Amino acid sequence: MNEKEILAKINEYENTIEELKLLITKLKLKASSFDEFVFQKYIEFSSLPKTMKFINENGYRKPKGTKYTTNDLSALIRNKTADVDPLLLKHAHLIIEHNTKAVSRLW
Repeated sequence: MNEKEILAKINEYENTIEELKLLITKLKLKASSFDEFVFQKYIEFSSLPKTMKFINENGYRKPKGTKYTTNDLSALIRNKTADVDPLLLKHAHLIIEHNTKAVSRLW
């Protein structure tokens, strides 16, 4: 690896660190919508079942009054047009893709 490649890698890592700092800041802010709240919790827990449990235990219900399922939350998170911060959307998608690949490797 030459000096130019090393400097490019360092720059890439610095950008990643800055993006993660910004993500942490956004996760600390109060969500502006239910969708954003779900994305924040999913990034925090990195697990659909844990996110679902938290949401249902805290009294959130679907419009018909039923509890949320992992399928409901998965559909919301996988929605590429969800009205949430693009940084939250990006990281939630990275996590769900990673989790999906990890499960498929078990089979």
